[in-house]
Amino acid sequence: MGAKPIHMMTAEERNKMPQLSDFFIDLGLSKEKVLEQVQIGDPITRERTTEWVGDCLNGKSMDNRISVYILIETLRRLQSPAYDLYATFTTQEEVGIRGAQVATRQVDPDFGIALDITIAYDQPGAQPQEKKHLLG
Repeated sequence: MGAKPIHMMTAEERNKMPQLSDFFIDLGLSKEKVLEQVQIGDPITRERTTEWVGDCLNGKSMDNRISVYILIETLRRLQSPAYDLYATFTTQEEVGIRGAQVATRQVDPDFGIALDITIAYDQPGAQPQEKKHLLG
């Protein structure tokens, strides 16, 4: 279930009330399989669990969860880093990396590495130039 991500919105889109037509539900299935299982008017909701839906792993905030997993696994595998190492888990990267800015001020590192993934933006309403990565 979703809508256009805030970091893909124009300033005008961010300031207007969303309409029902701005929201969509992706069941992770082909149109044919959806039509076999879902009828117009069926109530649909997403549980806050992580589970396979069709051919896709579906859950809340998957981009953040995958990045946390990568960072935790990296820390587990590091034996003896040659330098001081700080790992932070931050929020609000979509709206100005606010959490990372606070962490950077606290730690004052010489350099930083940011982990994140990109979005598959092949959803309703996406313009051709916005469809850089496609889920299918």
